[in-house]
Amino acid sequence: TEAMFDTDWRRTCQPRFLKFCRSNGDEPLNETRFALRRHYRLLTQAYAYFSCISGDPFRMQNSEWVRFATETKIASATSTSCRPSDIDAIFKLVNIPEKYREGGSGSGGVNVSDDPESDKAAFGRGEFLHGIVRLAQAKFATEIQFPISNCVFRLCEEYIKPNVPMEVICDDNIFRRDRMYNEQNDIFFQKYNALTAAMHKFYAVYRLSGKTLLKPEAWMSFRAFWAFLKDADFIDDFLTKREVVSIFVSSKMETVDETDVEKMECLSLTDFLEALTRLADYLCFPPEGELRVHLRDPDMEKPTTAYFLTVRRRPDRRLPRRPSAGRLGREQESKVSRPMPVKLEALFEVLIAQLCEALNVGTPHNAQRLTEWFIRHHN
Repeated sequence: TEAMFDTDWRRTCQPRFLKFCRSNGDEPLNETRFALRRHYRLLTQAYAYFSCISGDPFRMQNSEWVRFATETKIASATSTSCRPSDIDAIFKLVNIPEKYREGGSGSGGVNVSDDPESDKAAFGRGEFLHGIVRLAQAKFATEIQFPISNCVFRLCEEYIKPNVPMEVICDDNIFRRDRMYNEQNDIFFQKYNALTAAMHKFYAVYRLSGKTLLKPEAWMSFRAFWAFLKDADFIDDFLTKREVVSIFVSSKMETVDETDVEKMECLSLTDFLEALTRLADYLCFPPEGELRVHLRDPDMEKPTTAYFLTVRRRPDRRLPRRPSAGRLGREQESKVSRPMPVKLEALFEVLIAQLCEALNVGTPHNAQRLTEWFIRHHN
């Protein structure tokens, strides 16, 4: 985290940012740096969460920036300095390329609308920190001689922390520590090692719409992960793009340098296994015993798949959910839960059957045949 912050801070400290800080008092810049560092995890988690809402999940668009300020109650229609239009103006100001001077076109500067790249502008983490500082100053601008560092502290403590969704407050490492990295899961994934490796490599070449696009990559992009879930027919109004993006982003380890596109925007094989684990915990298929009773067949061998297909034939295609299903970033609230390998086994039962059907493998419920199919087709 320290290395991440140092990298982002260097990107934040562009001439326009430094000029802004100097023009708002003589407070040492290190005080502002300390305030941002103190709340860095909160801010990066909020950045990741709101960046996932639409468009590119790794860059914050203008609409997502405005939504962030609105949902955290920073923006207010009755405010004199933090109306939605002011939030929008901050976004555009931060995104003016440094080659342009500040100021309106009449003073030799540039209007944002005149910049040909302005419609493509989005916040990286460094620009987001710059935006936070300007937002903090604007929010508390009526308080005379209020240092910028205090504004940042107050913005984070009084507005951002109390109002962001639970997923933002949660530490992704809690799930990794309590539910992911343990001996039981290791034994489970060893059993499916060949399948998961072949599956990851196949979808890493952008298998979309029944075609393999010849752009080989070592890691799996979000577009490929989405195609993988679409092939398995997991996407519905419970597992929407919003939840898929959250699972995808939460499964990635922190990246120090966000310009390293592969590490920043793609899943390694280890990340992919974590994404599958989070998916199993989110979907939380009912226990086999309950399903056999529900399907009135006590001897059924694959009750989870039968249950899944039975529900998919219904007009609404919705799976009845257990109370423990649908947890995104709220793992620490669950004190009692089935062992993760049990949930993973149910997920893989359905996953193998669905992919065998979608990819015309021929033999349903056969992990070995599916693995061989992936190996034959990923090159």
